[in-house]
Parts: sequence; structure tokens; C-alpha cells
Amino acid sequence: MTDLIVADGFNLNELASEMGASAEKQQSARLPRLVTNRRIKDESGNRLELGEFYLTDQDKTAYASSVKFRPLSHHFQYSQYNQDEKKMENWTIQASSFREEFRDVKGTLRCGRPDGKAMKAMTAEQRKKYSDIKNVRLVRGLVSFVGKTADGEEVTYDNLPCLVKLSGQNNFQASDKGVYSRFDSQVRDVIPRGFDMWNFELGVTSKEHFSEDGSVFWHTFEWSLDPKAPMAVTQDVYDSIVYVAELVRAENAVVDKSYFDAIKEQSVFQGAMDALGDDLEADFEDVA
Repeated sequence: MTDLIVADGFNLNELASEMGASAEKQQSARLPRLVTNRRIKDESGNRLELGEFYLTDQDKTAYASSVKFRPLSHHFQYSQYNQDEKKMENWTIQASSFREEFRDVKGTLRCGRPDGKAMKAMTAEQRKKYSDIKNVRLVRGLVSFVGKTADGEEVTYDNLPCLVKLSGQNNFQASDKGVYSRFDSQVRDVIPRGFDMWNFELGVTSKEHFSEDGSVFWHTFEWSLDPKAPMAVTQDVYDSIVYVAELVRAENAVVDKSYFDAIKEQSVFQGAMDALGDDLEADFEDVA
């Protein structure tokens, strides 16, 4: 299903690994985000249903209780948000697996967050130091649904490129039984051998959750994949895969440039400090 090779330098078999689309276990143009609604009313006072899906950055916001989604890429990214200044302070490249090196714009890895093994060995108090550094799962794909605006107007989306940003329990959920990932369990682990994510259209609904005292609520994306219903990669879908690949490559190139510039600056600074240290030591010996 993924043997399509074209002359513009992209090969679907190679892209499957780079884009995190393979079923193996293991800032530039912006796409609209597919999100769940957390507001009771809109700006005009119209009643809204909690947990319904909608797309950001649209002329008209239309809501739907379920959507169809064809994933084209899958990546992880670390980011650090400065709450005081209300801005993103640091972020890494987008990597298709945790085996890759998460270089960030400040010349460090994972925005300074230790790896999973080191974090697990820390106490809860020690881990708080890194609480502002989050890992998110970025899934880009094509969304289709018929939604309605708050005042009842119908809006149709057909294979519109978008981004799904999965954080918190939408990404990983830790418990006494271990770590659970909805997207892995409901999508990636279900894909049959020989196929990639983009060979399937997923059904997506949302599920409401409440804290024990009922004061906090959130919604999770719930995914369904029929392993017996693979879809061919048409030219339109292929073009979208290439577009997303170029988008991710461009964003990662920006991060990498900042990373290596920072590494170079740190090296120059360290060299200057080392030289200064030698001079100071020699001067001290002369005075003595």
C-alpha cells in the first residue's frame, strides 16, 4: 500500500518512518487545530455543548459530536511555557519516537528535562522542578465532518488538513498499572502489518472525565480504527503527506539552527572563560 515513488524526492516508504506513520511498535505555515469545546457559551451568548469538536482559525466555528480523521504524521515534542511572561520559552524538534534526540532552541535536550529513566528515579519534589516542561503528541491529518455553528448554520469540512495536539491524559496516563496511551492503544497498536497510519480513516469521539470532587472536568479524544478497512493512498492524500512532511522539516530546521547556534555560542563562551581562568591563575602566581 505504500510503494508509491515519485520524482520530487519523496518516497512513501521512507516518509512512513520519518513521519511516525509506520505501524512498527516502537514556525512556518500553521494548520488549524482540531480541539474539543470547553466553553458553555460563545461570545454572543449562544449555548455550546461541552466536548464537541471544532477547528480553530475558521471564518465560522462549526461544532460536531464526532469527526472522521485520516492521520498523516505522528510526532512528539517537548516545550517549556513561561507562565509569568505568558509565552513559549523553549521547544524541541518534532521527533517520531523517543529514540531520537530532542534538540531544543536553547542548545539543550528536552528543554533541560531529564530522560524518563532519570525522572522516574527522582522524588515527587525533585520532579516539580521540571513541571513547566511538557511533552505533547502532535498528530497531523485530514479531518472530515458536517458541523453546525452556534446559530444553526451547517458547515461541511472534507479532508481539511489540521493538527491534533494531545497533552495530559490525551497523551499518556500514568496509574498503578503502568502508563496508558489512548492513541497508541486505539490506533497505532491496531494497524495491521504492512500498512501505515495514512491507510486508515479513524472515527473520533470525546469522553468526559471529572475529578473526584467534581470540580474539574476534561475531555479525551477516543479513537476507533477498523483494521479490515484500509484505504488507498490517492494523489490528493499523497500531496497532503508531502505538504505535512515539508512543514515538519521546515519547523525542525528552524529549531536545529537555533540549537547549533546556541551550542556554538556556549562553546565560544566556555573557551573564553577557560582562557580567562588560565590568565587569572598566572597573574595570581606572579603576585604571590
